Amino acid sequence: MADEVERSEGEGLIVKLDRKGPIELEELAASLAALSRLYARHYGEPLDTADARSPRLYVTRLETGSLVVYLAPLVPVLGQVVEIMNTTNVVREFTRMLGEQIGAFTGQKEAKDKEKWRSPSRDDVRDLREFIKPVTAQTDAKLNLKAAKLKRKKPDGEEISVEYTFDSAQINMAALSMERDFEAPLQLLEAPTSDRHATVREKLMFFEQASRRVPKKKGQTGDRVVIQEITDKPVKVYFPEGAADIKRTILESTENPFSKGYIVDVAVQYVGDEPKVYNVMRLHDVVDLSD
Repeated sequence: MADEVERSEGEGLIVKLDRKGPIELEELAASLAALSRLYARHYGEPLDTADARSPRLYVTRLETGSLVVYLAPLVPVLGQVVEIMNTTNVVREFTRMLGEQIGAFTGQKEAKDKEKWRSPSRDDVRDLREFIKPVTAQTDAKLNLKAAKLKRKKPDGEEISVEYTFDSAQINMAALSMERDFEAPLQLLEAPTSDRHATVREKLMFFEQASRRVPKKKGQTGDRVVIQEITDKPVKVYFPEGAADIKRTILESTENPFSKGYIVDVAVQYVGDEPKVYNVMRLHDVVDLSD
């Protein structure tokens, strides 16, 4: 694929989706399509010739194991694809924009370069959410983004200019924040608020109230749980997209879910100092409360 592209050693975007198990093809395609839309929205300026189209992201190489995708902005001209003139600057700025916008949704409020900070539009939030979906609600997942020099053969020691890495807790927090902010009027990191979020790991949770209904990711829910290390009060619990199987496992593990405890990772939404919502991200173990 890359041999068809006549280009110098410019920079490209390297995306590493690190998760256990295979990635469903349509999910991967949707993720990369969202990334393409983000690039086109911010950097795909139209060209003024009838024989050329605006620059788009092209996959120049794939690596397996953890899925590693090498992408470069190229322009189709007269049946061939060529590199755009300012590849290095565009790739670095696009990588920085992606990293800082995802980072902002994890609670990292300060952009490294405030002059280049771009507050995401609603379309951006939708596409960012779709882009990170393959590594959302996955065990020990990671997302790595970097701008680095691309070579036609596998690079031996990449020359990295910009890099961001997000672990599973940060990815899940970002996904939850994107979903919340997409459904509400978008006011990302601007107005002061008493709301805050935190992710806690491997805490004992037990049900105070449970329903046999389909797990909810938002809205009205009959599920209430207690995590005593956070508060003794029952708190609403949700199972966000990608985590619905967790509730199914809980309900199928015993005829009486109240007799068991569940070791979980949860994202906690606070109002002031009081926890108001739990989002279960991972189930580690089921334990007998009588032990």
